[in-house]
Amino acid sequence: PLVCYLNKSIWINGPSASVVVLDKDINLENLFLVDTQISRSTGPLVALWKEKSKSDPTFLHHNDVLAELNANAISTLIADDLDQFSKHLKQVSQHQFMHYREMIPESIVPLWQSESHFLKLCGAGGGGMMLGFGKLPNHCSLKHFPL
Repeated sequence: PLVCYLNKSIWINGPSASVVVLDKDINLENLFLVDTQISRSTGPLVALWKEKSKSDPTFLHHNDVLAELNANAISTLIADDLDQFSKHLKQVSQHQFMHYREMIPESIVPLWQSESHFLKLCGAGGGGMMLGFGKLPNHCSLKHFPL
């Protein structure tokens, strides 16, 4: 809600937050959203997150790694270094697929495993929107998912 209220990007890096003002346009032509057309219920996903945090000693480590990967991707995007952004977003995508698999809808898995683009969960996962980066996927493979 704060992003909408300020109409500016917000960067949360550790315990601090700051408004990001970009002095140039960022090339976003290779970014796209995929609508899974699945309504998600955040409650069960939050419960799953809490349970895994308590029962799996490595889960919190995976969260820390994901936060670092996301921060790297954001900083390279802000720097307009699309090669490094692509590298970092691929790492985010692979990490989410490996460690947050149950939050990725089954219908999205074939799209997730593409070499031409990378997908990232938005929000709690389980449906809704996915962020994509790379060559726009073949429309035949996306015929059930609006872009």
